[in-house]
Amino acid sequence: MNYRNLDRLFNPKNIAMIGASATPVKWGFIVLLNILKEGFKGPVYPVNPKLKTILGVTCYPSLEAIPEPVDLVIITTPAPTVSALIDECGRKGVASLVVITSGFSETGPDGTRMEQEIVAKARGYGIHLVGPNTMGIFSAKSNLHALMPPVVPLHGGLSMFSQSGNVGVQMLYWGNNKGIGFNKFVSSGNEGDLKGEDYLSYFAEDKDTKVILAYLEGLDPDSKLYQVARKVCRKKPVLIFKGGRTKTGGKAAASHSGAMAVSSRVLRAAFRQAGIIELENSQGLIDCAKAFSASPIPKGNRVAILTRGGGWGVITADSCEENGLIVPKLSDTIIERMNKILPPYWSHGNPVDMAAVITSEPYLQCM
Repeated sequence: MNYRNLDRLFNPKNIAMIGASATPVKWGFIVLLNILKEGFKGPVYPVNPKLKTILGVTCYPSLEAIPEPVDLVIITTPAPTVSALIDECGRKGVASLVVITSGFSETGPDGTRMEQEIVAKARGYGIHLVGPNTMGIFSAKSNLHALMPPVVPLHGGLSMFSQSGNVGVQMLYWGNNKGIGFNKFVSSGNEGDLKGEDYLSYFAEDKDTKVILAYLEGLDPDSKLYQVARKVCRKKPVLIFKGGRTKTGGKAAASHSGAMAVSSRVLRAAFRQAGIIELENSQGLIDCAKAFSASPIPKGNRVAILTRGGGWGVITADSCEENGLIVPKLSDTIIERMNKILPPYWSHGNPVDMAAVITSEPYLQCM
């Protein structure tokens, strides 16, 4: 399995913020505020040569002026400045880098060249780079809320990577509404360096991650996502919502995150072969995540359907068969046991139609 250890990205000992600002409408202020107010468990070093303090925290004129090694650097300065800043990070021995800044491959050829340059530099220094064009990361273990929006996710067993920051952050908000928590989240942005398969393989080995979610808009021709997913899906559920499925959506994805369109038919077949569960919409993704979080993973594909109304049994049976599940015939032993619980006019088959029995005791006995 392609594995890159991202512990110092998601659980850094400290953080430096290059482009930290005292102006409330700038991302260098907003992201820093989110990190501080949610109680990150290590030192935070704002970097801005024009300021002494920001939000009551000592500000440093440069990365090199920080008095200790730095695990994670977050950059919010304009795109043309990023290349030189990566050289600074390399000299400092920085482990991981989150580039919030946009204006790279999602904008066209010139932006693509800049992105290729910063990625080559980061890899040369051995730095893991998130983005560029990312909305940030979250980690429950270290109380790391390095995000552009002020969302505070519940803590739980879901981990997610998303090629759209807005879609991913919406999942965090919906998780709060539905009472399900996240362990880690990353807005992967343009995926210049770290790609979906890197996050997927890392989440697979992360003991605190129980279910893996993803929002994808496209894949590079050399993507190893399929090969990685075939191994990961044997360990944990992998749920994916794919955007850019149509010609129009694919064009929008290219200008949004620089994603390369892939045939939906081909991708859907690959997902199924790998064991990935593909959802048709964002609401389905969060609903399915809740189901896997709250229930044990089934050991097989045989389904017994118990319903108080026949129509819902028919609908569920259709859905099961359409998705490759088997609705088996009930054994004589089970039917005899049901006869002792249900009225004579129950369905005597699978689905088990309880024939409008509304009390809870027969329902629990049938289960």
